[in-house]
Amino acid sequence: MIYHCSNPKCRAVIEGDGIEFCPSCNRKLIPMSEEELTGRDWSSLGVFWMSASHIDHDRCYSCFQKAAKEGDAWGICNLGWCYEDGIGVEKNPEEAVWLYRQSAQMGYVPAISNLGTCLERGFGTPVDLKEAVDCYRKAAEHGFPRAQRLLSACYHAGRGVFKNEKESVAWLKMAAMNGDEVAQTWLGARYEKGNGVSKNLEKAFRWYKKAAKSNYSVAQLCLGRCYQNGIGVVQDKEEAVRWFQIAAGNGEAEAMYYLGRCYELGDGVAADEEKAANWYFCGAKKNEPACQCNLGWCYEVGYGLPKSMKRAAYWYHESAKRGIAGAQCNLGWCYEHGEGVVQSWEEAANWYLLSAKGGHPRGMHCTAWCCQNGKGMEKNIQQAISWYEKAAELDYSASQCNLGLCYEKGIGVKKDIKQAIYWYQRAAQQQEWDAVCNLGHSYIYGIGLEKDPQRGIQLYMDAAEAGFPRAFCNLGWHYENGQSVEQDYQKAIAYYKEAVKRNFMPAINLLAACYQDGKGTEKDEEKALELYYQGAEKGDSNSQLALGKILEQRGELDQNSQKDAITYYKMAAEQDNQKAIFELARCLYYGIGLKQDQEKSEELCQKLLSETSEENIRQKVQSLLNEMQKHKT
Repeated sequence: MIYHCSNPKCRAVIEGDGIEFCPSCNRKLIPMSEEELTGRDWSSLGVFWMSASHIDHDRCYSCFQKAAKEGDAWGICNLGWCYEDGIGVEKNPEEAVWLYRQSAQMGYVPAISNLGTCLERGFGTPVDLKEAVDCYRKAAEHGFPRAQRLLSACYHAGRGVFKNEKESVAWLKMAAMNGDEVAQTWLGARYEKGNGVSKNLEKAFRWYKKAAKSNYSVAQLCLGRCYQNGIGVVQDKEEAVRWFQIAAGNGEAEAMYYLGRCYELGDGVAADEEKAANWYFCGAKKNEPACQCNLGWCYEVGYGLPKSMKRAAYWYHESAKRGIAGAQCNLGWCYEHGEGVVQSWEEAANWYLLSAKGGHPRGMHCTAWCCQNGKGMEKNIQQAISWYEKAAELDYSASQCNLGLCYEKGIGVKKDIKQAIYWYQRAAQQQEWDAVCNLGHSYIYGIGLEKDPQRGIQLYMDAAEAGFPRAFCNLGWHYENGQSVEQDYQKAIAYYKEAVKRNFMPAINLLAACYQDGKGTEKDEEKALELYYQGAEKGDSNSQLALGKILEQRGELDQNSQKDAITYYKMAAEQDNQKAIFELARCLYYGIGLKQDQEKSEELCQKLLSETSEENIRQKVQSLLNEMQKHKT
């Protein structure tokens, strides 16, 4: 049954059974037949079927179609909208534009504005910015707020008209004062940033609040930010959360991100891991990229959700492809370590580079490391230095430490101990423990600093107290060798064990050597061998080298052991372990464990001489080359 409202000012037309009073003005409803409906009545009925509480796209389209046939400009315009958005009919941009033009020619102001948006976007018609602006201006001059806002945007961006901030602000204010909540929010943003107007946080807050009360979710989000950060209003974290909840309830995905952060940090609400993860999940499903990145982190660490690296990598990828630099960096890490994805240095380097170009300091650092080591990209030391410098200037402590090391060793830059110490100190101020250890080394040996072994050892102690594995290893080495401390093998072993417990693999080789030589413990070659194997399997090149030597010695009685020795030498050599490269050269020369190849042996020796500065290795290489020369003559 169709009804029309008895209130002549209301003119609502609705459809249903047993309805007595108008939902708009509460006046009595009067039944009517379809034959009695005018074009405007059909338009009004179509709008009724657009309501979210009883939406019916097919009926909506049918009503507007009948209104259009009756020549109602309102109905013609709304029929254009059906064709534009595919409401009850297949999308047809050209038909939408034709209908908007028909309605506009009848003087229907919203249709004039809609035609402008089609001309600006090139929707169903070629782009014509000048005509779009003409449409906006015509509708704006008739007092249509949406057109006033769109005309303001054209003046702001210089689209179809010369850029003119004064005109832009004037039209935006007009739209805001005429009740356009989007314009009110835009105006609030302008006052917040001082964009085209004098910065005025109180005015920003007032405009956000006005739009928020019209139930505009973006304004509700902005109002939440104001309360959270004290922008134009006294800071009130609880009120911020309330507005974030309202905005999120209205489907604003970015508000879901803010709510997730509030629950994660306990900011304005009790901290709750599950609620934080849930809001990130809700926002992620709506393609909010920051939520997707944080949801990936939740899955990675098991925060509020079961741990799943596969799901973590999936959400990092969703966020990364939408340009979030942090997600790109995290995805790079997944590819580097084969976590949740198939391991790929090329993919890792690609995502790190995208992250770096997006201004993410850790992405810059990882890109620099890939450049320096030729992982996933061509080795380029100069490029590596450039990225380390960019990240270091952004106060990324790991890059500051690495840059210091480059200056200390002369890697890609002219050796400059003063610069090295400067960057170590900046990194150490942020408790970058690698840098603290490097400073400790500098004090112990007087490198760029006045020699002060006690201070150096204390820096190692500070880093060890913070649980830094390398510091335990360094202390172990000093106690083993009696350097800057009284020699104490038992303390050395204790420190090595602490480092190994924290998965610092260089310590496992030193601990194994203590068992092999009986330093601070009973001599135990089997225990030593077990540790060497453990270190070798985890990629420690010195353990691989030591294991190779042990197996080579056993190979005097067992040829298979010789072959195994070569395997471990090669593993260490692939990591640029220069001692292992020499052992391979020696084995090639004498034909130990592999086919004798003096030419290849000499090639490796010459390469080592050009690359190493370690005197002990140089002497061994030169001795082997001398022997080769004797046999040639």
